[in-house]
Amino acid sequence: MTQSIPETVAGKRFAELGATLARLGADYSAVVHTVDTAVGLGPQHVLLGVGSIAEGLGTSKSDFDLLLICADDAGDGSAKAEHAWMVGRCIVDLTVLRLETVRMLLSRLHAWAATPWDVSQAAGFSYEERVLLHRLLLGVQLFPEHHQPPGFSYRPFEAELARLKLQAARHLTRAIQVDLAGYRDSADYPSLVFSAQELLGHAVDGLLAGHRVTNPAPKWRTRLLAGLAEGWSRPLAIRPTPLPADRLFWRLHRAPAEPDRGPALAHATRCVSFARAVFAWAEPQLVASSAVDTVEPPWSQERSPGRTLPTLELEVDFRVTEGRVAVGRLNEFGGSLTITPQELAVLLRFDGQTTLGEVQGAAASASGSAAVDVGRLIESAAAAGLCGRQS
Repeated sequence: MTQSIPETVAGKRFAELGATLARLGADYSAVVHTVDTAVGLGPQHVLLGVGSIAEGLGTSKSDFDLLLICADDAGDGSAKAEHAWMVGRCIVDLTVLRLETVRMLLSRLHAWAATPWDVSQAAGFSYEERVLLHRLLLGVQLFPEHHQPPGFSYRPFEAELARLKLQAARHLTRAIQVDLAGYRDSADYPSLVFSAQELLGHAVDGLLAGHRVTNPAPKWRTRLLAGLAEGWSRPLAIRPTPLPADRLFWRLHRAPAEPDRGPALAHATRCVSFARAVFAWAEPQLVASSAVDTVEPPWSQERSPGRTLPTLELEVDFRVTEGRVAVGRLNEFGGSLTITPQELAVLLRFDGQTTLGEVQGAAASASGSAAVDVGRLIESAAAAGLCGRQS
């Protein structure tokens, strides 16, 4: 039910953490010694370096977080759950967990990952539990020494944890999409803008999850995006960009100068359009029931002249089932569409900026069953009430 980190990766993390601790006037032996003094380390213990310092994300003000996992017969010396002290110039925060607690959490994650994909309900894991799962996955083992196997397993499967991160992002985004439509209808444009930015953050979580980056902390989103490889945007149904992911996030996050209707709606539309494109790419990476071929739309870098495509409603969402895609508006009882993944790749470009010429050029490059009748798709989306009210 658990997995191990490859030895080369573990060794690299161990070395990087050692260099960081040295800059803070500490080292492994000093840290492990202080833990031993506090709780009495033994064969029934595993000590992990976790958190921002262990992951190379820390700042000059970061504490060094430690996680001590204790088998149930480890004795009473580690019964206290929280400890803190100084080592060198670094504050050390130690959290103690019973092995049974870890096993129950891993079992819950494994059982949840085996259930059908459902973004309409919360998965049932708190933020704190998701942080703990991530720390168990990536924690640097300090005791026993990193190359020595412990007496028990404690790491979750990376794919299951990434799936959980994606599900949380998808679920929260849907609720915000409904709020966005309500704010628009009541002319509450400040709330529209702020909620669109919150939605954008969840979209970033979905993008990172698709790349198996499982850290759930919002404060590290930009730093984590900076680690994505060049060409990260190529498989997404967004306009190709040479920008690194963190720089595009910065541009998308910029609010209008004033909360007026036009700029506020344009800002919200950009955020929602990006989120849909991200989720349409990420789900096939992590969800077996959504395992359709990832469609890589061959958009041109140059803008083509012609009529601009309509804009999808803010609360439009999709669901992939058995190779088909159902598209509709959340919390509405109107029409819906059932389309192919290739048609979804085109529909996702209904963003108020893409022109008909651009998507027709992309569709013309496809062949056989992948060909898309763009005109008919526009008519079908309009007839189903999926577009047309944003501007």
